[in-house]
Amino acid sequence: MNRKIAFAAMMLLLTAAPAAAQNFPVTVEHVYGTTTIEEEPVRVVSVGMHEQDFLYALGVAPIGVKEWWGERPYATWPWADEAREELGAEPEVMYGSGINFEWVAAQQPDLIIAIYVTMDEASYELLSKIAPVVVTPAGYEHWGAPWQAELTIIDEATSGTTEKSQAIIEALAERYAAVRAEYPELQGKTGTNIYYRDGVFIAWGSDDLASKFLADTGLVLPPELDTSPRRTTGSKSVPKTSISWTWTS
Repeated sequence: MNRKIAFAAMMLLLTAAPAAAQNFPVTVEHVYGTTTIEEEPVRVVSVGMHEQDFLYALGVAPIGVKEWWGERPYATWPWADEAREELGAEPEVMYGSGINFEWVAAQQPDLIIAIYVTMDEASYELLSKIAPVVVTPAGYEHWGAPWQAELTIIDEATSGTTEKSQAIIEALAERYAAVRAEYPELQGKTGTNIYYRDGVFIAWGSDDLASKFLADTGLVLPPELDTSPRRTTGSKSVPKTSISWTWTS
């Protein structure tokens, strides 16, 4: 019986690998054009601030990630650490601001994820000389892609399909719907997320990920935040004396 089980498991592995390979090559569209991944990547490096969370959720173990802040082991926070451990991922960590191109090259990646990070076209071209690069999905500004679009393009680049990402998106949509049903008093209320920096409060507009989270719960963001003079940064700085609570009727 054990031999039969072992044989069945071996056959499953042998058939799964060709099935995954059939999904490649795959081409993804982004703000700088398109990127084609010829084969299923096995050495994925993330140089963005949070892309490791997306990779773990998709069942992908990156070999390199970027430290944003907090100095957590493997630059992974508690909400994603269980998934990291299940994958057995122990990625190398890139420290410091910006992108260390020499560090990236040293990891010998076959795919680079660079979405939630400052990325001009020159940097994109330089990284592309190392390996195929996935940046902000087409149709969105830098820092402004919703998590659903980010998850989808990462899934497509790493698996050749969007099956996993769509399942996650649908599951979370149900959870958001449950929150809206449980807290109907939030519907139609206004709110935003505010950072305190250098003596001022910074109220972020609708393209910030935290703002998108609030909108998914039923809140409405003040439209003037999207038309401020600092629109290109995705935020609006407001003097400390003029800020009120974000929850208003």
